[in-house]
Amino acid sequence: MLALGALTLGGLFSYQFGDGVLMGPVGGLVAGSLYSAFGMAAYLVGAGVIGLGVKALLGDEIDLRPGEAIGFIAATVAFCVLLHVTFPEYRVHGFTVGGLTGELLGEISLGLFGMAGTYVVALAVLCSGLIISTPLSLDHLIYGARLLARGAAAAGVYLWTVTTGIVAAIREGRVEEEDEQEVEARTRRRAARNRRRSPGDQLDLGLEDEDAEEASDEVDEEEAEEEEEEEEDAEEEEEDEDAELAEDEEYEYVYVDEDEAAADEEYEYIFVDEDEEDE
Repeated sequence: MLALGALTLGGLFSYQFGDGVLMGPVGGLVAGSLYSAFGMAAYLVGAGVIGLGVKALLGDEIDLRPGEAIGFIAATVAFCVLLHVTFPEYRVHGFTVGGLTGELLGEISLGLFGMAGTYVVALAVLCSGLIISTPLSLDHLIYGARLLARGAAAAGVYLWTVTTGIVAAIREGRVEEEDEQEVEARTRRRAARNRRRSPGDQLDLGLEDEDAEEASDEVDEEEAEEEEEEEEDAEEEEEDEDAELAEDEEYEYVYVDEDEAAADEEYEYIFVDEDEEDE
């Protein structure tokens, strides 16, 4: 039984990931038949055969009861359906991951119950079949589900920690690089100012002559740009003042006394045309 189970599993593995000749023509024929019928659920058949061999090796009697056989078949078929509805696009040698059984029953179940209903029915049949065909109980299944949930949660926390650590490291690297560039720029500017001092007052900033010259040129360019901007601002201010003066020349203040008894003096802002004034 152990040899038959190993032959089955080896043939299935070779059929799925290779050319199917790992176990020879007989192993390839058996693997092709099982995979076409049950897809990847055929591995359960190989595992069941090995389980019977281990049971016989331990000295226990191999007593196949009809209920256990029916439960095992039901669990295998339910697994085929789950594989088909979960990975409908995956195919090996033209067969879906659930085989012909999973494809046929899966499409019927999708038409009757929809996607969510198919998962509920298939999982219920799978758990019932495992409980009937194995020594497992409902407590064992619940315990296994809890272990899977804890493992998934631990994996999620680990992935989240690794991801956040990588993102933080990238951000810190960028900040350090920006700080280094800023410090280098300041040092180069200080070197440029230092070169303008007298030889006795110059400071040792640890820069080469070429770097200092480049820094000096950069500072000169910045100062030239600032001077140009100041000159442009001054020219704009002068133009604005000239325009205001030109407008003021077209107006004059004329005293108007509306009432001699009034205590307050009032002024009126009157526009005077230059041509009329000349006449």
